[in-house]
Amino acid sequence: MFSGGQLDLQDRGAVRQSGLSATDTPARNLRGIGTPTPAAAKRLEVQFPQPEPDGAYSVVVQPNWFTMDRVVKKRPDGFVVEFSEPAPEGATVDWQMVR
Repeated sequence: MFSGGQLDLQDRGAVRQSGLSATDTPARNLRGIGTPTPAAAKRLEVQFPQPEPDGAYSVVVQPNWFTMDRVVKKRPDGFVVEFSEPAPEGATVDWQMVR
């Protein structure tokens, strides 16, 4: 485990990271890309691939249609997001999670 000062990757990227955390609790999930959202849905329950230890994380969602959104529930196994406009055909949501 790195415990030094700043981490300089020399203009290279980190790959296959399981999560990002600013605490001593490691994150087990990082993101979901293109999460299918049923047509006409105004609510989506997202399940994480790996459960988190608790619901103390931040999640940002980005639907692929014009709508306002809000995360209404965070659980260890995932979260629930609601939309102001129903999802159209082919709707998807991208999300990122940080502890």
